[in-house]
Amino acid sequence: MRRNTGGWIENRMLDWRIEEHDDFPAGTERDTPDVRTSGWHPLWRHLVLVTLLLLVVGAGWLGGRLWRAQVAMRRDLDAVLRTEVAAGRAGDRDLYATTLDPALDADIRAAWTESLMARVPTVSLQLERATDPVLDAGLVRAEVLVAVTLPDGEGVSTRQPRFYRSGPDGLQRTQPGARFWGLPQHRLTRFFEITYRAPDRDSVAALAHDLDDRYAATYRHLLGQPPTEGAPRLLLQVLPADALTPAQRARSPLVVASPSLAPRPTSLTPREWLRSQVATQVVVMLISRASKVPPPGSGWGVLVEGVRAWEVDQWLDRRTPETTSEAAILRDALSSGRLLPLWQIESPLFIVDPALARLARAEGYSLAAY
Repeated sequence: MRRNTGGWIENRMLDWRIEEHDDFPAGTERDTPDVRTSGWHPLWRHLVLVTLLLLVVGAGWLGGRLWRAQVAMRRDLDAVLRTEVAAGRAGDRDLYATTLDPALDADIRAAWTESLMARVPTVSLQLERATDPVLDAGLVRAEVLVAVTLPDGEGVSTRQPRFYRSGPDGLQRTQPGARFWGLPQHRLTRFFEITYRAPDRDSVAALAHDLDDRYAATYRHLLGQPPTEGAPRLLLQVLPADALTPAQRARSPLVVASPSLAPRPTSLTPREWLRSQVATQVVVMLISRASKVPPPGSGWGVLVEGVRAWEVDQWLDRRTPETTSEAAILRDALSSGRLLPLWQIESPLFIVDPALARLARAEGYSLAAY
C-alpha cells in the first residue's frame, strides 16, 4: 500500500493551511493532523486553568488586604483628628485660664474660664479621603474638612490637605519632604516663567492655558496699553508653603503657595484656588505700577480695593458684589469704558466719574495737573 504523504503545509507561519492531493484514497486516515481543529494537550489546558485561578485568588487576596489597610488607616486618622480637636480645645482653655487672676477662687476661675470658652469658635475636623503616596513611603495624605462654627451659629468651612507619617507612636502630623515635591519644574508662556513642583503639574497646566490672555486684558485696563511683547518674562513661583519666606516674596512679588498643601474654600478645586491666587497677585502688582505715589486721605483706599475686586472678578469671570457706593461707581465706569487715567500726576488709580472727582477733592488731592 502506498504511504500517503497527505499533503504539505504551505505558509506555516501565516495560516497553517493544509493543501490535500486529489488522489487521497477515500476511507483512509490522514497521516497529517488538521491543525485547524486539533486542540491543546490536556496537560497544558489544565496548567492554564490553574494559573488563571491562582491569579484570580491572588488578586482577591491583595485587594482585600489593601481594603483592610485603608479601613485601618481611616480609623487611625479619625482618631488622630479627634485628638487634635481635643488638644486644641484644651490649649484654648489653658490659655484663657492663665489670663485670670491667680488669687481668685478656683471655682470662680473655672466659671470664668468656661464663660470665655463659650465665646470661642468650635472647630471640627472631618476626614474626607486619604491616599497612600507612591514617592514617599510611610507618608499619608489626607483631605480634611475644617469647619469653624462661631458662638452665634455662623460658620465657615475650608478643605485642607494634611500629611501624616506612620511611626512607632502611630500617625504623626508632618510636612512632606523633598521626595514628595520632587525637583523644581518650569513652564514658559509669552509673559510668564512659572516654576512649580511635580504635585502641582495639573493645576499649573490649567492655569497656563489662558494666563497670557487674562494678563494682557488686565494690563490694558490698568495701564492703558497692551503689555510689551518680547519683554523679560515675569517670574511666577508656585512653592511649598514652608518656602514662602519674606526674602522669597521680596525677590518676586508673584509667589503663591502650592495648592497641594494650602487650605482652600470648599467651593474651589485646587486648580480654581491657584487661579484665584494668581489673579489677585497679578492685579495687585499692576495696581502698584499704576500708583507710584499714594495720595493722602482714606477714600482712595476704597477705590483701590474697588478696582482690585473688579479686576480680580473679571479675571475669574464672576460678578463683583455691590459693597460700597464708590466701588459701584467705579465698576460702572470701568464696564462702560468711561475711564480717565491720570498718569500725568501719578494718581493711585483713576478718576472715572465726576462723583469720584468730587470725592478726590474732598480728600485734598489736587486735580490741577490733569
